[in-house]
Amino acid sequence: GQYGAGADFLPAWNGARTFIFEDTDPYSQTVAEKTQKAVYGRAARAGEFPYALDVPFPLLILFFPLAFVPDPIWARAVWMTLSEFGLLLLATLSLRLADWQPKRWFTFLLLAFSLTWFYSAAALLDGSLSILLALALIGALIAMRDFNDELAGFLLAIAAMKWEVTLLLWLFIVMGAYSAKRWRVFAGLGMTWFVLGAIGF
Repeated sequence: GQYGAGADFLPAWNGARTFIFEDTDPYSQTVAEKTQKAVYGRAARAGEFPYALDVPFPLLILFFPLAFVPDPIWARAVWMTLSEFGLLLLATLSLRLADWQPKRWFTFLLLAFSLTWFYSAAALLDGSLSILLALALIGALIAMRDFNDELAGFLLAIAAMKWEVTLLLWLFIVMGAYSAKRWRVFAGLGMTWFVLGAIGF
């Protein structure tokens, strides 16, 4: 396509722009066709990726600052840079969660691998939210370890908004919180869902 892959980023960026500047439903077919024309130069044909927005509105808010960048290439470059920092943070927090302090050369190797292996590269090229969602799950585990249960509930609520990406690990964490009777996690989860639902409405 004209702007490369961007299968996740372009619909979200375009949806945020149309919502802010055109007061249009970002989930409408009209907006999807606008993104298709930017990528294919025409409406998508049968079998082609539809570039339809599937990001829940509370998560779409994350793209509002980038909506003020008019060039999709520059906007995507900013998002990709932030995602790369997110991958490095994800690897660093994973080491902290495991209470593991490897040698410096191994840490450097791990950080380099976190940026270059296939799934990281695919997420970066597509502008996927999966990196942010993984950070939310790791953050929830760290918050629970530090007995900051309300924060853990908030992060779990964020991660659940794209359940098709996070469901399995999310369920394990929630089952762990239930078995440990960490009820404040569920209080934070429910409160966040209520607030985000109100914002989305």
